[in-house]
Amino acid sequence: MVDNKIKKLVLLIFFVSGFVTFALEIVWFRMLSLFIPTTAYAFSVMLVAVLLGIASGSFVAGWLIRHKINIIVWLAVGEIAIAIAIQISLLVLIFVYPAVQKLHYGNNLPAMIVMSFVAIFPTTWIMGLIFPLGMTVWQQQVGKFYATNVAGSILGAIVGGFWLLPRWGSQNSLTILSFISLFSGFILLKTWRLRLTVLVLFTIIILLVPDFYGAVLRYRYPGEKLLWFKEGIQTTVSVQENKEGFRIMYMDGRHQAEDSPQVIEVHRQIGRLPALLRPDSKEALVIGLGGGVTSGEISRLPGVNIDIVELSDTVVEGARWFEHVNNRVLDQPNVHLIVDDGRNYLLRNRKRYDIITADIIQPNHAGAGNLYSKEYFELVKKSLKPDGIMVQWIGKRAVTQYKSIIRTFLEVFPNATLWADGIIMVGSKDPISDAPVTAEEMRKFVGPGPVLTDNRPFVEYYFLSLPRNEAETVLLPSPLIIK
Repeated sequence: MVDNKIKKLVLLIFFVSGFVTFALEIVWFRMLSLFIPTTAYAFSVMLVAVLLGIASGSFVAGWLIRHKINIIVWLAVGEIAIAIAIQISLLVLIFVYPAVQKLHYGNNLPAMIVMSFVAIFPTTWIMGLIFPLGMTVWQQQVGKFYATNVAGSILGAIVGGFWLLPRWGSQNSLTILSFISLFSGFILLKTWRLRLTVLVLFTIIILLVPDFYGAVLRYRYPGEKLLWFKEGIQTTVSVQENKEGFRIMYMDGRHQAEDSPQVIEVHRQIGRLPALLRPDSKEALVIGLGGGVTSGEISRLPGVNIDIVELSDTVVEGARWFEHVNNRVLDQPNVHLIVDDGRNYLLRNRKRYDIITADIIQPNHAGAGNLYSKEYFELVKKSLKPDGIMVQWIGKRAVTQYKSIIRTFLEVFPNATLWADGIIMVGSKDPISDAPVTAEEMRKFVGPGPVLTDNRPFVEYYFLSLPRNEAETVLLPSPLIIK
């Protein structure tokens, strides 16, 4: 029989355990975004690792309970083991990453599974093990036990996302959470000597763990020099310099912008085209800032006012490193920056624009389907003036994905045209004359088929919804190739 004082300590520990668990899930996701691509599959794999760890740990707990173990001792050891597992899994994650890279980082499911399970499974297995043990102490008041644990979980989600990550970063947040778990285990230990021994061992492990962001970036982008790095509430952004001397912006470890001539020219095309088609434009909207080159090119148009909607304030800071190619767009008097989600802005906004475009956003990123769906294009159309135009980058990609995006665009903009060797679409309410590729030619090329919607963003689910091994190029018949 457990006395009342110990019961209260156990309840406190599982409030802390709920806090640590949910804060960890947030930090793990941010941390793993550097190791694996931020796609819909990555989210699913991480969740599987969490749930499978908890389920398998709880299964073993049932066996322990039947064997009449000392529950309080196991709870103390479990909380301490969680703290150690967090740090060791981080160390192992860095160690195995070079080998996992050989599994073709990017769209490879085995790589996602390995990295997620290395980081998450050991810790969640222990969490699953100790939760039923704690519940046996409160078996007469299970509702109170669950309510306390859930309250801690809610607090952990809030603190983890809005304070720990932006204030301390991923690695320091993991260390803070592991210390919290460690000291919750110390509450149930009876001797100071044992506590001191565990603390010394734990400190040694922490000192052995290197800067994991630095280690990953060195492995993933060898030969590049880190110029700037910051973790924000929304995303982690780094600016690096490659061997050729070009600056590159990475967002959550993925290429976002660079100042090489080839990439700059694509962004400038997106900015120049609306200026050529609507030279008398007064109001322009750009969804996404990135390196700022697209917005900077539009800002050169005389008499135009530009609204830039960017979700991440960290990206805004990173764009300062590209002022030599983006016309110092953030300092221009005709530019207004709005830190917000692009879809939310369009839903609330009543302003009408002559030009609406977006920075380059890859459609297979998790959530990016919201900027390629029929509903998104309809929101854009409602925000255009009667003679306004939408300029949408499509890029070079697998032909099925390419056709799906064009087909969806044509659903909303039946007068669409195709420009710049097939990588830019222009939508308008009225036909555009002298277009290299007309809407009729585009419809003939894409043929019948499904369109992208908010409920069916199948370009995000490329493993199962798109044909395998298609060449990532624009496969247009010769009549459609733009000169």
